[in-house]
Parts: sequence; structure tokens; C-alpha cells
Amino acid sequence: MDHHVARLQASLRALGDSKTVIAGIAIVIALVIALIAFEAGVLLGYHEARSSYQWGENYAHNFGGPSEGFFFVRTNGPLPDGHGAFGQIASITPPTFILVDRNKPEERVRIGSDTLIKRLNTDVDASALMPGMRVVILGNPNGAGEIEAKLIRIMPSPQSASGTHP
Repeated sequence: MDHHVARLQASLRALGDSKTVIAGIAIVIALVIALIAFEAGVLLGYHEARSSYQWGENYAHNFGGPSEGFFFVRTNGPLPDGHGAFGQIASITPPTFILVDRNKPEERVRIGSDTLIKRLNTDVDASALMPGMRVVILGNPNGAGEIEAKLIRIMPSPQSASGTHP
């Protein structure tokens, strides 16, 4: 019996030393890594497409409908940025507010319990947000076409940024 075990071990060692087997294993590992990377790209693309679709589907609900009618198809300009926004607060209805920018349509931003709000290096609460403030939003799109804010940074007013005060 020991003779068979020794012979099997020698065969396995010879097989492990084979360059063909090592190359085959390397190819299989490379294919698995490529498949994982491809799948991650598909999932990310699906998430982005779904948020853009849901944003469009909820436009009328969030903003009272497009001025061109409900069947208007936008043929120019970029799609909405699903992960952040910059602009001026138009109105606040807690826990959401409307953000406007001259280059984009209005965006509804949702403030959650985990949203971090900063003015310079100071943490502030949602009551510090006022219409007319310029803010930068980082977050994720939700199913209602809103941005769920993870970070809201209140930008200094142009007067305080330039060092002059009115």
C-alpha cells in the first residue's frame, strides 16, 4: 500500500512541476478576475441607468412637470449627475430641499439622519440650511429621483470668499 501512496505522491509532484499545469491555473485565475471585474461594471451600469430612469419617471412628481409637457424627450445636454450636485437652495421642506443651478434642472435633495452638514470645518445641523445658500451635495440617487445626501457642504458667500463684506 505504501508503494502506491509513494507512487501517487511522485505523480502529483511531477504534475505540479509541469509548466502546462501552472499556465492553465494562471489562465483560469485571470479569467475569474476578468469575470468579476465585468460583473462589477454591469452592476454599476445598471445602478446608473436605473437612477436616470427613475429620475425621469419622477420628474413630474418632484417638480410639477416639464414646461414642454409630459411627452417631451430631451435630446441635448447631459443626463443628471446621480452622485452629487452644486447649486443654490431654492426652497426647504424638511427633510428635503430644492437645489437649482443655471446649467441643470432643479434637483430634490433628501436629508437623512446620517447626513453630515459642514460649514467650513464645523459640523452644523439641518436648521442651518437657508434658501439662497450655495451648497455642494454628495450622495446617492434613490428610487424617487432624489439625491439622498451623505454630505452637504455649505459654501461661503462670494463676499466672504473674496474677503470683502457688504
